[in-house]
Amino acid sequence: MDNFKKTVAENIIKLRTHHSFTQAQLGEMLNYSDKSISKWERGESVPDILILKQIADLFGVTVDYLLTGSPDHREQNQLEQMLLDRIHSADQRLEN
Repeated sequence: MDNFKKTVAENIIKLRTHHSFTQAQLGEMLNYSDKSISKWERGESVPDILILKQIADLFGVTVDYLLTGSPDHREQNQLEQMLLDRIHSADQRLEN
């Protein structure tokens, strides 16, 4: 269980700092105190599932990502498709 809490904590920290939010700012967005955010980030507690969903939506990731740290496969597939579309467009321009 401690490993689970650590994973969630690390992912919240990573997303929050990547978006340059303070704990207070994130707390305000979620209607929680900065003390709650701090507890989550220290692995002392874990947000309930409804808050995990809010956090995931806020940062554009899945709840699964928050819980496991595994890449969001939907996001990866979208990036791959975007790259394939660009390659296809470039190929078409070269043919013309």
